[in-house]
Amino acid sequence: MKTLVIVIFTSIFSVNLQAQHTANLDFYAGTWKYENQQTGEEFILKLRKTFSSFLSTECVVGAYTYKKNGQIVTDCMDKFSLNLNIMPVFATNSYIDTVLVNPNRLYMFVTDYGKFCPNGDKKRTSSNELLLVSSATPNKIRWILKNDEGEGLTDELPPEEFSIPEDMILTKQP
Repeated sequence: MKTLVIVIFTSIFSVNLQAQHTANLDFYAGTWKYENQQTGEEFILKLRKTFSSFLSTECVVGAYTYKKNGQIVTDCMDKFSLNLNIMPVFATNSYIDTVLVNPNRLYMFVTDYGKFCPNGDKKRTSSNELLLVSSATPNKIRWILKNDEGEGLTDELPPEEFSIPEDMILTKQP
């Protein structure tokens, strides 16, 4: 009987933690756009909610297109409809420690399809964020890229710059 109570409690606790881990992911699903007419920039981001079997949690994945002065700089939107193991954008707020979960902030892993590391791999970076701007602007998110090189050999480190904007406010499209 004691074992049954522990199993039931653990199951309820795990489901509750899972719900806390993935709070607010539906908000991020959809098409987002940044446009700056002064600099001639346009960035379109498509996100969808999915389940990551690797992390055993729900997450948001997506792809993007970036244009400058009417010219395509980076475009990986063709990957959006594919069921790839590594998407150009992967974001989650799932952590083991639920104290760190913030339903208004997702942590991203981004592949920059316009930049390559010295070893020829596409540039990937982590420690990036998608966050709600404020409750007064519910259809806006802030995209922040940081150059987090992580651990690696010096010749494998990514270049310092990105081919896509590093800090911008995106508006959800109808």
